[in-house]
Amino acid sequence: MMIHEMEQGTPEWFQCKLGKFSATDFQTLANGRKDTIKKLIEKKAAEIITGRRMETFKNSHMERGIELEAEARAEYEFYTGNEVREVGFIELNKYIGCSPDGLIGDDGGVEFKSKDDNTHLHCLRFGDTSYKWQLYGNMWVSGRLWWDFVSYNPHFPVDKQLYIKRWERDEEEIKKISDGCDYAVEELKKILKELK
Repeated sequence: MMIHEMEQGTPEWFQCKLGKFSATDFQTLANGRKDTIKKLIEKKAAEIITGRRMETFKNSHMERGIELEAEARAEYEFYTGNEVREVGFIELNKYIGCSPDGLIGDDGGVEFKSKDDNTHLHCLRFGDTSYKWQLYGNMWVSGRLWWDFVSYNPHFPVDKQLYIKRWERDEEEIKKISDGCDYAVEELKKILKELK
């Protein structure tokens, strides 16, 4: 494992991630449909072959998350007393890595989401498991034991702006990601060999 210290979103960061399966891919690799997995593998192969990053989808939720991440981090640090270390990219190997929102101490990490009002309310009432593969994948790649999932919305009263849930490492779930990545990497290598 190698931790790359760089700002996320920079050309260096995109270059570091190029052709690698990362945390946002882990849900697909752990339990996605075969055709979706095949498309993902071909996308990574195309990035490696061309040296060009595929255009990534960005919506208003993602843009809000980028805008509010520093604010969410500051609120989380104040509320929990945890100091968040920002990193660029954690490389497990030549084909796999992740870009966590932050590392905490030697054992933990954190993922921030800035949800719209009704989604944050739903999260406060019922929790949110939709990012579990990303969280487990971050733990797998980084070797960490736990990960805090944080939803932040500054429009709510101060005591309701943060939703925090700690996820503990789960080896059974992590094995699903690891197995999916093993398969994807082997298929990726076949494509690269075929086109060499």
